[in-house]
Amino acid sequence: MLYLLFLMAGAGALGLTVTGTDGDDEMIGSDYDDTIDGADGDDFIAGDFSETGGGDDLLIGGNGLDTIFGQSGDDTLNGGAGNDLLDGGTGNDDIQAGDGWDRGAGGDGEDTIFAHGGDDIFTGGAQDDVMFGGAGSDVLAGDDFGLIEEHGDDTLWGEEGDDSLYGDISSAPGFYIPGFSMQDAGHSADWLIGGAGHDYIDGGFDNDSLEGNDGDDVILGGYGDDTADGGAGDDSINTGADNDQAFGDAGADTILGGNGNDTLSGGAGDDQLLGEGGDDSVDGDEGDDLIGGDSGSDVLNGGAGNDTITGDGNAPIFSYAPYSSYVTYNDTLDGGAGNDLLEGGYGDDLLRDGDRYGDSFLEDDTLLGGDGNDTIISLGGNDVIEGGTGDDSIAARSLSYYESVDYVDGGAGNDTLRITNWADTVLGGEGDDVLSVGGGDHADGGFPNSFSYSSAILTGGEGNDIFALLYADVPAQSFGAERITDFDGDEDLLAIVLDADEMDIDHDALSLRQGDTGTTLIVTRADGSEDYLAILQGLSPEDISLQDIVFVAAQGHLDAASYA
Repeated sequence: MLYLLFLMAGAGALGLTVTGTDGDDEMIGSDYDDTIDGADGDDFIAGDFSETGGGDDLLIGGNGLDTIFGQSGDDTLNGGAGNDLLDGGTGNDDIQAGDGWDRGAGGDGEDTIFAHGGDDIFTGGAQDDVMFGGAGSDVLAGDDFGLIEEHGDDTLWGEEGDDSLYGDISSAPGFYIPGFSMQDAGHSADWLIGGAGHDYIDGGFDNDSLEGNDGDDVILGGYGDDTADGGAGDDSINTGADNDQAFGDAGADTILGGNGNDTLSGGAGDDQLLGEGGDDSVDGDEGDDLIGGDSGSDVLNGGAGNDTITGDGNAPIFSYAPYSSYVTYNDTLDGGAGNDLLEGGYGDDLLRDGDRYGDSFLEDDTLLGGDGNDTIISLGGNDVIEGGTGDDSIAARSLSYYESVDYVDGGAGNDTLRITNWADTVLGGEGDDVLSVGGGDHADGGFPNSFSYSSAILTGGEGNDIFALLYADVPAQSFGAERITDFDGDEDLLAIVLDADEMDIDHDALSLRQGDTGTTLIVTRADGSEDYLAILQGLSPEDISLQDIVFVAAQGHLDAASYA
């Protein structure tokens, strides 16, 4: 049986208080402040008799599958137990959905919605709404149907359960609530908070604040300058267009910057971060991270852990981000602590391995400059360095007697290679290169060292090369002479760099001695002792002229101008 109760109050009335039956009731209040309780049954309750009525009503569904419309006024809707449909209508409404799989909308006005238990679906409507999902896997959208171009700055809390939060209804494909005509109500700057569970969060349009909190969350920034925080868990964040900030926090996170000048931070865990379009700042923080800049002039920092960093983002590790057109951008890559791989790619890049003097352990890094005129700085560890094509400047320093720079290759181009202390193999590659080994150099503000501990194998490659060897207080033969594999007197020059204590050395102190593998260049001191400075492999003394050897005063940085 259906009970129809039409409640109308006369002029000047204060409203009515009515409780329904245990059946399925239909109750429509007056245009004043009514209190209507549906009790048991599947009830239909409307707060106002007319669309223009403005009563502030208290509407209670009770048990059953209830449909409640607040209509005009600042109403309070309580669905109670059961799967209810609730609509606040016009005004600043308070909606308590209760337990059950509830559906509804706040409507126009600044509404507060508590979904409570069950897998609920709610939209906030126009203006600034606050929504709490409660227990269950809920779907919350900030703006819904209503007058087109109206919107609000909404706050959505998923709380417990695996929730889906949408800042705008336009970002929720297939979003539908029975009995409602779904229509985009405009765009707003929203605050979406996931809470516990594996949440799906989509900011939609405008400048949103998105928080995943616990769980493995999926966060989409959409359009606007968004801030996304994944929280604990293995999160996936795509910031979307414009200039965004994204923080992975704890967990193995995947963060994509999208177009715009983005700031990305992986937090603790083994993260994958790709800046994509724009001039991005990417920091892996702790963990073994995969970091890519893609297009734009990016600043990439691996942080602690064994990281892989590529400036252009077209390394095989980023299989989901094909790089079809190569554009030149100038990136800055910092390895931080850990055994890192840094790849500059296209552009004039700055690569720094991140090691510092005084570290308990110096890591073993690989630094690849790629195309462009790159600057590569290694401050310790058994590193492998390749400048790639372009006129590169490479400074490598070993800060320990027990570690050396394993391999340095300038690649094609006119390169300047400065190797301090131990080094194993130094290749200039094609072009007119300067290869400088030994101490006395200041690399990127590093610590000056006036001693030569190096015993490197030097290969200039094609071109007119300069081999610069530091001659200092410590006898070179104590650690072995440098080995030059391809010295050609018709093209190359050998420069002996003298510090302040050795300025009296000249050509009269030099001699050449045939050995098993080549000719040794020897410096004889005033006391008659001999220092073995270099071995020119494959050459006899007759192949070498002292005119191919010049003396240069030590300077802070060694380059081609030092030997002009």
